Amino acid sequence: MESKKYAAILIGFFLMITFVYFFGTPLTGYTINGFIESKDVTLENYPYPFLKNGLYNNFVLVVDEKELTNSLGVELSEYLKGSQISSELDFTKNQIIIAESCSQLIKNIIGNEDCKILKENIGVLEILDIDGKNILIVSGKSNGIRKAITVLENYNFYNLKGKRAEITGSEKSTLSLEIKEFY
Repeated sequence: MESKKYAAILIGFFLMITFVYFFGTPLTGYTINGFIESKDVTLENYPYPFLKNGLYNNFVLVVDEKELTNSLGVELSEYLKGSQISSELDFTKNQIIIAESCSQLIKNIIGNEDCKILKENIGVLEILDIDGKNILIVSGKSNGIRKAITVLENYNFYNLKGKRAEITGSEKSTLSLEIKEFY
């Protein structure tokens, strides 16, 4: 009888650790080994560090004025209901930035490289660590931003990894988007 009790406890403990390992990490931002440092955060960790334990985690949604008028920023802000929206950068908080690759907002953070090399209709998701704060850049050219937002809104359908992803494919279907990841 006593051995059955210990077996049940061990099985319960195993199931609890398995659950935390597979489902707890994306929801809480914590791993079995401890807290994820901001420099170690990748797209695989999304929605952490922007959401933690199902709540907003000290972040601001920064949207280029042009994207607000195109309603793409509004679309993502509706997905992230209740998030603070701004058109100004704030390096005291984590930020999700939505802007065209050639916008001044993006150039201020990562320079002019994407504007020069990125082809039309390609979206970009890139996570950066600046002074201990995480910045998720959602950008692209033409319809590329819409593709990047679609991937972000449906992140559970994609196996995002690395610090940067370029999104191509047809935006007609969530599953027809292709992701090229960079580590």
